[in-house]
Amino acid sequence: MTARNLMNPNPVTLRLTDTVAAAAEHIIKEHLRHIPVVDDQGRYAGTFSIYSLLQLALPKAVTMKEGLSNAGFVNEETPELARRLRERSNEVVANWLSKDPVLHPDSSAMDALLLLLQGHVSVPVVEKTTQRLVGMMSSWNVIEKLTAEKP
Repeated sequence: MTARNLMNPNPVTLRLTDTVAAAAEHIIKEHLRHIPVVDDQGRYAGTFSIYSLLQLALPKAVTMKEGLSNAGFVNEETPELARRLRERSNEVVANWLSKDPVLHPDSSAMDALLLLLQGHVSVPVVEKTTQRLVGMMSSWNVIEKLTAEKP
């Protein structure tokens, strides 16, 4: 069994030029944590996640590399966090990508499951030669397939 057997071959994707607002809409509507981002040729460029949205809502002092280790004293309410996120809503997702490990369609199912077990909620499945995104694998995909398997 390979990653191809366990992946979702039709994941929700974003383009590099999509806005943070569009990404937030997809994340909320589809209840996603991570959305793969592709270029105009369908090549995997990175992942935009719900964590990027949270980072955009927080004050810079909290998210800087040498930022605060304890932010409990920062007293901001929901309106301030929402305002900060709204102000960044027209930025392109290309500015907020993470590069996660990827699988290839012929990667073993065991390697795929190991990545998921190591805390990767979802993993892009990318063709080796073209770097085109061909699917997305999540813990949900795997559990759905395993529980549907007949003895």
